[in-house]
Amino acid sequence: MKNENISFEEFTGQIERLFGKSLTPPAIQAAADFWDHWTAFMQLVSERHLSAHVDPFFLAHNFSQYSRYRTWKGAGLVCLVLGLLVVWFV
Repeated sequence: MKNENISFEEFTGQIERLFGKSLTPPAIQAAADFWDHWTAFMQLVSERHLSAHVDPFFLAHNFSQYSRYRTWKGAGLVCLVLGLLVVWFV
């Protein structure tokens, strides 16, 4: 980011526009940390040493378009009710 001649204020503005919310103090601190170490991140990515692990449940909680797991919540309830009925009548 520093190499692209973009200021820190523009960087945080882009993040705020992307998420549609203003940054909280911890988020500003994380953005500043990322901003300060951008070249190290870029180097790790180019050398394929940086891996990102995405938590689908956290992602779906914050972005509803990724909420496929909620369909299984209904199926789980149906299985629970059917299981209780089987235990009750057996």
